[in-house]
Amino acid sequence: MTQTADPRRVTLYTWIISVGGFLFGYDTGIINGALPFLQQDFTLSPAAEGLATSALTLGAAFGALTAGQLIDRFGRRRILLVLAVVFAAGSLGLTSAPNLAVFIAFRVLVGLAVGAASAVVPIYLAEISPVNRRGAIVTRNQFMIVFGQLAAYVMNAVLGNLFAQNVMIWRVMFAISVVPALVLFLGMLLVPESPGYRKSTATARGVLGQLWQEPALRTTLLLACAIGIVQQATGVNALMYYGTQVLREAGFSTDAALTANISNGVLSVIGAAVGLWFVGRFPRRLVLTLGLAGTTVSLMLLALTSQFLDASARPWATLLISIIFLVFQQGAVSPVTWVLMSELFPGRVRGAGMGVATFVSWMANFCVSLFFPQMVAALGLGATFAVFAVIGVGLIAFTRRAVPETAGRTMD
Repeated sequence: MTQTADPRRVTLYTWIISVGGFLFGYDTGIINGALPFLQQDFTLSPAAEGLATSALTLGAAFGALTAGQLIDRFGRRRILLVLAVVFAAGSLGLTSAPNLAVFIAFRVLVGLAVGAASAVVPIYLAEISPVNRRGAIVTRNQFMIVFGQLAAYVMNAVLGNLFAQNVMIWRVMFAISVVPALVLFLGMLLVPESPGYRKSTATARGVLGQLWQEPALRTTLLLACAIGIVQQATGVNALMYYGTQVLREAGFSTDAALTANISNGVLSVIGAAVGLWFVGRFPRRLVLTLGLAGTTVSLMLLALTSQFLDASARPWATLLISIIFLVFQQGAVSPVTWVLMSELFPGRVRGAGMGVATFVSWMANFCVSLFFPQMVAALGLGATFAVFAVIGVGLIAFTRRAVPETAGRTMD
């Protein structure tokens, strides 16, 4: 299909599939601005705040693991159709949640869909793409993720400022995601099944065992899992989920932080747009190294800013450096990690392998989102960013030593 199909149809199909990435972005980003209102409504402690936020990432980990096996059995297209329904049902459940326990249960449900989409969409895009355009097309997933996050931040700012006195406005923020879920469902009715699925319909049910028992596959699996951790260990989701709180901690008021946080989303989209061009034209490992260098330096600067700037300069410096961090993360680190993971596995185990690697990535995300509020409470904002900066140095060393180059490789 990738060699003979009308390029315009392929373009349409890939953007429809990428709506799964938009939902990933919106449903992970919306908590950023909803959290201040949720805190008031449910009276959350720092631990409860971390749990309410990270519940989605825990569900996402298991959604990715499950989807990795199901897409090889039932196909990429069917799974995305089902996920569209789950996204809508979970959003409606969050909107009507009467207490924190029910809210967390539906956050886990939405997380299952987010995690499954994060495993399915990159594979689907990679398999439906011509070899010479694969890097750029798979990167559309990252672009749509950050575009979804930007949409969430805009909704947060608009609704949060217009209805600042109404603590229940967080319910409307979550309800809006039903619309893109409907778009995904209707759009997927037009998209054909991936040619990669047709090749792998005979995949053995014991594919997870294969991944671990065959030495070459085990090495590939461990490498893909490590690459998935790299994306999260920069601490990116401390800013994506808690950006409003970080800006409040730096000195902005709540309404100003909600508005200022839009700039994080805008620059993330610009960074991802650059990534559409960048990842498709340069070696994957080089892009990842440069991206990690940028995020690590930014984290060091955030740590220094939090410690040494006075109260008048600190909020704006924190915002500026956060933006620089996100440009490097969303323009290089995040897109190239998804591309690398989708390219590493042979076709016969690609779904299961991507599912396991994405599971590990989401578990790393879960740890960051769960413990970040508690780290800030215990260490302070500056020391917390310093910890992530030290980790970043190790990530650069790992990338230069262990990550292979996959650009131009034909997918079987």
